[in-house]
Amino acid sequence: MGYDLTANETAERIDFWLEKVWLTEKANQKIKQLSRGMRQRVGIARTLLPNPALVLLDEPAAGLDPAGRVQFRQLLLSLREQGKGIIISSHILADMSEYCTHIGIMAHGRMIQYGTVAEIAAAGNGQRCRYTMRLAHPVARINDLLAAIDGVSHIEESNGQVILEYDSQPDAAAALLRQLIQKDLPIASFSPNAPGLEEAYLRSGIKQVD
Repeated sequence: MGYDLTANETAERIDFWLEKVWLTEKANQKIKQLSRGMRQRVGIARTLLPNPALVLLDEPAAGLDPAGRVQFRQLLLSLREQGKGIIISSHILADMSEYCTHIGIMAHGRMIQYGTVAEIAAAGNGQRCRYTMRLAHPVARINDLLAAIDGVSHIEESNGQVILEYDSQPDAAAALLRQLIQKDLPIASFSPNAPGLEEAYLRSGIKQVD
């Protein structure tokens, strides 16, 4: 592999990392016979085999089941505690807040936001925020009805769920809800979206990747 390790060191580290990625019982099985999630874990073990000071991972949790993702987060936290630098590219933002210290959001090769997890999670959570509204049944021309309300913008509607942007102040939200009820909309629920990495990403204006 070109890692300048002796045969004994290589064997010891292979056993060590197979245990760390929960594949000891699959040690004698061919990689092509493993599931996608297991192959992903083999790739992680191979990356960590030479004990690098800096680890770069691209979508490392892709293909892992929920239990595997929990174990993987624990592994990354362990590496961080050892003082290793870890750079991760991922779209699974809910996990990132648990093991990352800083977040960068990129679009078209440019860094558009960068900061600590807390800073990015709170980004845009100022004068305006996004609200999610669920309707008891579909309403014709719902986008037009909402767009006619002063201050409402960035309306998204899908299968009875509507997301819109409006003033974040509680009094303003209450006034908006009154207007929606006056329009006889069958509102089943209405609430502001909680700040977080996913919400910060959505508010950054990045369009969906094709």
